[in-house]
Formats: sequence, C-alpha cells, structure tokens
Amino acid sequence: DSQITEPKLILEALHNRLMEQLKSEGSDSIDDGLDLIVVLQNKKEKTLKYSSAKFLAHLVKKSELIPLDCDMQSIGNSALLRRRNPKPINMTTFKLHYENNDMLYLSSDGYIDQFNSAKEKYNLGRYRQLISSISEKKITDQKETVALEFDLWKGDSEQIDDVILIGLILK
Repeated sequence: DSQITEPKLILEALHNRLMEQLKSEGSDSIDDGLDLIVVLQNKKEKTLKYSSAKFLAHLVKKSELIPLDCDMQSIGNSALLRRRNPKPINMTTFKLHYENNDMLYLSSDGYIDQFNSAKEKYNLGRYRQLISSISEKKITDQKETVALEFDLWKGDSEQIDDVILIGLILK
C-alpha cells in the first residue's frame, strides 16, 4: 500500500486501515470522522491532482476565487454516512491546471464554523471574501490578517473545533 500515488486511493486506503484498526480495538462504534485532503503537484505540467474528504479547497487565479470540488464524506466512522450507507467508501480524484503564483487555500471547517459572541457562524461566504481579499498580499501578511480576523470574530467565544488554514503559492 505504500506505493499508492493516486489521491483517491490514498484516502480510501487510509479509511480502510482506520476502520480495521477501530474494529480490532472494539472501537468501531466511535462516531467520528476525519476531513482531509491529499494533493499531488506536478510542477512540470503545472497540474494538481487531489482528493478531498470534506476539506475546503480554493484556488485563486488572477484575483478570481475558484471553489474546488470535494467528496462530501469523511474518512473513518462518520455516524450519519456509515450507519445509513455501509457500502465501501468511494472517493474521487480531481485534476486542475494552475499558473505560477496562483494561490491554493486548504482549510478545515473550523474557521467557517466558529461562532462569535452573537452566536453567528463565520460561514463560507465570509471566508471566501476573506481569502479573496488577501490573496495578493505577501504570505506573511496573509497569515497575520487571517489570525487577526479569526480572533476578532471569535472574541470571548470558545473555539469549537480545530482550525487549519494553509495558503500555498503555486510555482
């Protein structure tokens, strides 16, 4: 299995191994899943092949924000999916072309699901506006803006989930 290079097959193998491990430990009733993405870059062809298990991905090309497709299923034992639909997981590999200096943003749902003091979620629309507005800034300035925006939004509210946001300049 260590020779797998197709993104969808990597996620499917990870899911199968995780489910086997949970079952062998008697933990197969755990109601949790893992949202993640596998991205393979071919610099020569300027292509990305990826497979996404509910992980947010956006490409910014010349100031145009392009939401990337994903499969709406998690890896692991997501109760809703696994109990209602016990068939094997089937992920998708997507392929896209990029140009030098395009920005790729990968994010968990923790940022968009964060509540403020008024009990409002940050939401996907606000998130997309944020990454559109920062995409042409220096990467260090982007990091600072994203962190400040999150802290201002969250205020005194408790952080409800992990927050992962990765911005990559594609070459």
